[in-house]
Amino acid sequence: SPQESGISSKAIIGIAVGASAVVLIAVGAFAIIGCCCFGKMNRNAPTDSSKPFTIVFTDIQNSTGLWARAPEAMSASVEKHHSIIRSLISKHGGYEVKTIGDSFMIAFKSSQDAIT
Repeated sequence: SPQESGISSKAIIGIAVGASAVVLIAVGAFAIIGCCCFGKMNRNAPTDSSKPFTIVFTDIQNSTGLWARAPEAMSASVEKHHSIIRSLISKHGGYEVKTIGDSFMIAFKSSQDAIT
């Protein structure tokens, strides 16, 4: 018990609050570093609202059926698909808006960038 060890309840609460604050600060720092250093390539995002841009959607045809028939192969295939798509996004100056399952939504500043 706290009284047997000579530590008061207030001291235990203080230690717990201090430790929690340190953990929250560390998590926040990692989140900021992760967004800044490992985040999407925002410089490619279309930001000028006066200029048209192009949106591209991708999807693996019949992926639900493929997942049902060969889940192990699909897992590896989707990882490879994501890697290939992301390298092409970077190569052609696109911006990954979002990814859901095996589908991508990608923005390009021009239609020419999207098709070349």
